[in-house]
Amino acid sequence: MKKSRRLAKRTSRSYAMVVILLLLVSVPAWAQHGRLGPGIILGSPTGLTLKILLNPENSLVFNAGWALGHEHGNLHLTGDYRFHFLNAVPEDPNYQFYLGLGASVVLKDENSSFGVRFGGGMEYVYDPFGFFLELFPVVELVPDTDMGLEGGIGARIYLPLKKK
Repeated sequence: MKKSRRLAKRTSRSYAMVVILLLLVSVPAWAQHGRLGPGIILGSPTGLTLKILLNPENSLVFNAGWALGHEHGNLHLTGDYRFHFLNAVPEDPNYQFYLGLGASVVLKDENSSFGVRFGGGMEYVYDPFGFFLELFPVVELVPDTDMGLEGGIGARIYLPLKKK
């Protein structure tokens, strides 16, 4: 029992390190484009969100919060690479649809889970604010193969980064 608990803690730390590494690697990319969108998300996870605009058509999005549903009370981390469709509604360019591919990690005392997620959503951008709705099916790979659904509603404020 102690051995499995140690393995679970080591696995949880490994997942957290992967997410932190992804954030650190992406810093030069968002510094070049100059837009960063911190905010909140309500759903699964419920917590904080950070959108890093790589260019107008692509972004990295990270969410950190609490898992709801059968995973409630555990730290839930997600990270996605997203493709934006900026002219999907020509009459109103403030509507931006997107598709994304990423990972989902739920850190628990024992048996932390890891899954792959693919989904999409819509964001209404009223500069400097963004309001979004998204839905991501998840294929959980560790510790067992399972299916799930993540998503939520939220808001961000887009901050320009000063150029030197």
